[in-house]
Amino acid sequence: MTSTSSCTATPELEIKPLVDPCMTVIVGTNFTFQITSTISCNKIEPDIVVQTLFSVTQTETSNPSSHIYSKNITWKPTQEQLGYQFICAMIADE
Repeated sequence: MTSTSSCTATPELEIKPLVDPCMTVIVGTNFTFQITSTISCNKIEPDIVVQTLFSVTQTETSNPSSHIYSKNITWKPTQEQLGYQFICAMIADE
């Protein structure tokens, strides 16, 4: 069962540093980026949900300032992971 959120504003997601779709990473070297969300509603406590097909380390979703939520992601690519890799991020409020 799901419920409808009282917030109708669409949250914005941003990746820092901006990740180029064809950027190069180095095998065995940590690659860290931050996913940030701006949410204009005060009524929700969101979580940034990240799904990948490879192993990453994630921090808990933090709230560094009003309406801003963020999560740090670190990936240490292996030789077997050479090639395109995909990551999916979304905001969940419950």
